[in-house]
Amino acid sequence: MRRILLFVAMLSSVARAGDLSLSAEVDRTTLTMNDTLTLQLTLSGGRGGGAQPQLPAIPGFRATFAGQSQNINYMNGHVSSQVKFTFALAPLSPGEHVIPAISMTVNGHPLSTQPIPVTVLSGAAPDPAGGAVRQDRVANGGRTLFVTTSLDKTVATVGEQRTLLFRFYSRAPLLSQPRYQPPDTTGFMSEDLPPQRRCIATVQGVRYQVIELATALFPTSSGKFTIGPAALECNVQDFQDPLGDGFFQNFFNQGKTVTLRSDPILVTVRPVPEEGRPASFRGDVGNFRISATFDKNSAQVHDPLTLTVTISGEGNVKSLAQPPLPVTKEFKTYETLSSLNIDKKDGRLQGSKVFTTVMKPEVSGDLTFPVLSLSFFDPQANAFRTVSTKPLTLRVSPADPAAAPGPGVSFTSGGEGLKEIGRDIRFIKTHGALEPQGLPIQERPWFPYAEVLPGLVFVALWSGRIFGRVGKRRFSPSAGRKALREIKKAQGKEPSTTAALHRIFFDYLAAKVGGNAQGLTPESVAVGLANLGYTPQTLKSVADLWEEFDHARYTPALSPQASSFGVRLAELIRSMETK
Repeated sequence: MRRILLFVAMLSSVARAGDLSLSAEVDRTTLTMNDTLTLQLTLSGGRGGGAQPQLPAIPGFRATFAGQSQNINYMNGHVSSQVKFTFALAPLSPGEHVIPAISMTVNGHPLSTQPIPVTVLSGAAPDPAGGAVRQDRVANGGRTLFVTTSLDKTVATVGEQRTLLFRFYSRAPLLSQPRYQPPDTTGFMSEDLPPQRRCIATVQGVRYQVIELATALFPTSSGKFTIGPAALECNVQDFQDPLGDGFFQNFFNQGKTVTLRSDPILVTVRPVPEEGRPASFRGDVGNFRISATFDKNSAQVHDPLTLTVTISGEGNVKSLAQPPLPVTKEFKTYETLSSLNIDKKDGRLQGSKVFTTVMKPEVSGDLTFPVLSLSFFDPQANAFRTVSTKPLTLRVSPADPAAAPGPGVSFTSGGEGLKEIGRDIRFIKTHGALEPQGLPIQERPWFPYAEVLPGLVFVALWSGRIFGRVGKRRFSPSAGRKALREIKKAQGKEPSTTAALHRIFFDYLAAKVGGNAQGLTPESVAVGLANLGYTPQTLKSVADLWEEFDHARYTPALSPQASSFGVRLAELIRSMETK
């Protein structure tokens, strides 16, 4: 009954104005001085337009704004919203108190709630669990809030359940729902054991409200493991003047966020004993029972029936595997399906796992299905146990000889053999002359020549490319030969011979060192020829001839005859080409 009062007691009052309504509700109507009352104002319908409630002074309580949420709905072109304002009310004195009517004006419509009576007890807080106040042997260290984790035993066997308890001790008003972060349980399979429990506990003479969470842990291997710290984050009141009447001072106080962490726990996990281990043991740990049934007591040959094997008990039933089915010529088995039923009662994981297999009897007569066995390690008894099903009997009669045969081929007695009574294959082409396809391609006479054809094409292309490079060099005249031919043509054509030889000289140098003949300079030609490996004597001959060509160009009267330039230029080119 007290639990019902704690979790279910909600009292509300609603005021309406057109589509708008304002309601006020509290999470309980009876509380103690150590509790916090949650007051929630809900403005719903239409658009609130950003209106805020004007919370009046509440005698006997200190109010703190704890948050606001909004939900907007669009339906059939109509927009509506619901805004919730949450306040935490901390009692200042015991007795009968009344939360007065709360008013607010929305879009010109005045809205107001009804008063809500609340009882604040000064004595012991009612136990939400309905039991006596518990004495917990933990150290509070003078703290208002703290968390602990504990394990029922710190030594376990592989696969044995250990129960981890997380407890949150509080004697301060909370402004929001605490957020729990479970610990790191590497090396264990974990399973939550709801529901969370609430109780009142006394720790070193101080009363706390306690929230307890349980988790089942199953170690997966032997060794030493550490269960990490669990964490819990909560928002608590942070009054600067707890004895004052600073309601407006604390109206917008959001409190402070506190993160609590528990201590890690070291666990030693032992392996399953080797001594006395049955050959059929497959790693199951716990305390189980096994049963098997057929869905019918009689059947005909080839009639399907269902074998149901149920393993139930306490332990990690999720990890149970199907017992191996015996291979017999009397039964034909098909795929097995499994289902799981989990019961988390009294902090222990228990339940059943059901395996269903479709089978067909292959022979007629009174058949007996062999027993199925399950071997497991019972950590409570520290021993291996083997449980078995009872033998199943099944009366199988021959198949009905009057049953209508299916379409296709029928077998008849009396030596008539096979009789065709119909066809179920439709041929695509049932007539017409078939032409021989001839020899396969790889067996035809021309196929070996075709294989070398790609290689011949490659060789031809490669040879053509090489021949092109060599032939171009061979049949293209070099710069020297070209220059000598032009010198020969230019001689005897005075007075333009000198200018023609001058052009031949620069074209030849440009071909040797690269670049444009118009852009050559004595310095660039000297550098280019030196890079090509010409001797300093050759470079000097080039420079001298260059200078004489310049003199002949600008002082033709003082220059030698053009025939002399032609001879010297031809000698220079021949010497440079024979380098």
